[in-house]
Amino acid sequence: MDLKAATQKPPRHYPWDLLGSYANTIGVLWPCYGSGHVIYGLNTPKYRHRTVAKLSLERFDTTSTYYKATPFVLDASVPLLHTFNVIPVNKDFIVSFELELPRYLGAPTPAQLQRGMQWLDGPRCKKILALSDFAHRYARKRLEKNGSTRALAKLAVFRGAVADPLGGKQIAFAPRAPFSEKPFSAVVIGSELFRKGGMHAIRAFERLREAGLDVRLTLIGRFETECYALRECTPDADEWRARAASHDWIEMKASVPNAQVFEELRAHDICLYPSMDESLGWLTIEAGMLGVPVVGNRICAFTELIEHQRSGWLIDLPVDDDGRWAGITLRGDAHRNAVDLACDRIADGIVECVRHLYAAPHLLQEWGSRARILMRERYDADAAASELECTYDKALGQTSA
Repeated sequence: MDLKAATQKPPRHYPWDLLGSYANTIGVLWPCYGSGHVIYGLNTPKYRHRTVAKLSLERFDTTSTYYKATPFVLDASVPLLHTFNVIPVNKDFIVSFELELPRYLGAPTPAQLQRGMQWLDGPRCKKILALSDFAHRYARKRLEKNGSTRALAKLAVFRGAVADPLGGKQIAFAPRAPFSEKPFSAVVIGSELFRKGGMHAIRAFERLREAGLDVRLTLIGRFETECYALRECTPDADEWRARAASHDWIEMKASVPNAQVFEELRAHDICLYPSMDESLGWLTIEAGMLGVPVVGNRICAFTELIEHQRSGWLIDLPVDDDGRWAGITLRGDAHRNAVDLACDRIADGIVECVRHLYAAPHLLQEWGSRARILMRERYDADAAASELECTYDKALGQTSA
């Protein structure tokens, strides 16, 4: 399958554009990530997608995203919708999600949350597709607690497909040049560098440099002024920007075009992605597709994407019953203590990983090769398209359940 062609942004049509037959056309809303990461919108041999018009009343709600996430669809021509994190007011639908569902951020009322649960439990909802095993477990616990038995029966994992940036080509992993000739390098990429691990990377690499290792670090993004995971423990962004700028072995870029992200990943030995909280972590998938090992925390879905010391490195943190970092819901002194512990463990983990690779540089090739194999297996386009076609068939009553 030509995944690039199959994941083009679906064409947009309007309610009055009713010419032609749309029996095998699936409607989508706000194609996520431009449909480059296939959460929904993966064309199959039988079905195509198009963006449908909708009416949203979010301007009347300033306390949550409830109305944005519950649009009224102004298109009667498509038989089924496939949405992402969205539960429409009307029409039959399949919904894919990363973590929370219903995803009403902010301060939705109990009645709004319950209404969303009722729609998931009701007959219009045909399937509920988690992007990971982690998201599946997270949703199952909440649906069970709510007594949503019909919704539970619809819950499944569908990872989708991710376009191979190398077009299926084999990577020629040449032996890594000695570190004396080419310093060890790592990159951190993220719009929220505190949450994504930028400050931990700086602390770790300062220690590595002090120990005599020739290491270089690239930071792409910004240190945010408020981090929801760190809350009142969010450090001063200006201080950390200055700290990074004080080292000539750190290169910091505010941002790069999406097309350049792949180039940045391949230009470094490893990708550091020790995020404090992450529903999935698309960067891990992209890096793996390129054969670049990733260092992440053993939380959320990272354990599904990284095989410790086989395709990358996982840092142990205390986790709650959901598999998230245990400090994410704590308050007061308990939260501050959890932040201090996590910061130390992440910096220690990065140091340990780099020392491990420094002593055995051949592992960079082995881990990178394994990461590419793992990501291509889990996000294969043909397998995903076949699975999605069967899901649509069942939702439309074209096969036996």
